[in-house]
Formats: sequence, structure tokens, C-alpha cells
Amino acid sequence: MSVEIFEQVRNTLKAGKPDMLHFDNVDPEDFAHALESLRHPSSHLEERSFRIHWFSSENRLKVVMPSMLHECVG
Repeated sequence: MSVEIFEQVRNTLKAGKPDMLHFDNVDPEDFAHALESLRHPSSHLEERSFRIHWFSSENRLKVVMPSMLHECVG
């Protein structure tokens, strides 16, 4: 499932929509692997300001995509 999470986040960042992704029933090991992949420099996603929220008691992952305001240079 970690590969699916990574691909969906990457594709959503490219498309710009939707603004939030939810993944339910995520195994903690899949979350850890997905997090490592998303944060790894080779993914070229580190310059994007998406936020990752992990709800361990519910095994739920929420990824909030940056808005156009977040993407603008200040």
C-alpha cells in the first residue's frame, strides 16, 4: 500500500487537486515506508509544502496539499 500512497500523493501534487487525501486502515509499516519515500530527496517532493498527518489510533493518514497561496514566493 505504501507505493499506492506515494503514487497518489505525487500525482495529486502534479495535478493540483484535490486539496486533501485520506487513507484509511493504513498499516503502520506502510505509513513509515510511504513517509520515508515522500521525504526522500530522490522523490523531488521536498520543495512542495504538503503536510502529513498520521492518526495512529485510527490507522488513518491525511495528506494536505499546498494551496496556491502556499506555493507563491513571499
